[in-house]
Amino acid sequence: MPDVEIRNPRAREIVERLFPATGFKRLEQLGRRDEQFRGMLEDFVFGGMYARTVLDQRTRQLCALAAVTMLGRNAQIRTHILASLNAGATRAEVQEVILQMVVYGGFPTALGGLEVLEQVFQELDAAEQA
Repeated sequence: MPDVEIRNPRAREIVERLFPATGFKRLEQLGRRDEQFRGMLEDFVFGGMYARTVLDQRTRQLCALAAVTMLGRNAQIRTHILASLNAGATRAEVQEVILQMVVYGGFPTALGGLEVLEQVFQELDAAEQA
């Protein structure tokens, strides 16, 4: 993990738990471009919205996955599939969230999400077998 100073302890906890493969790297990249914007992401998203207690992290990640699926943001779909699993969601639950988006975004939206899901699951299966 890159050496990134995260001032907000709650934000650090969230990044370490849910986004270990991408969170620190993303914050480091953003910091090189614009430190103030990186700080906003850290404080508002990871230390603010993700620190709220009304929803548990599993539910919050499944909501995020639904949102990025609807937007067709493949890189973020991948990130939130992994974060959902890290937050305790099952593979079946992650798949179901993406499938449910057919109602709101149509078949192309759900199929795009399922393509990303298949890639992620194949990578995870390969890593487990290695």
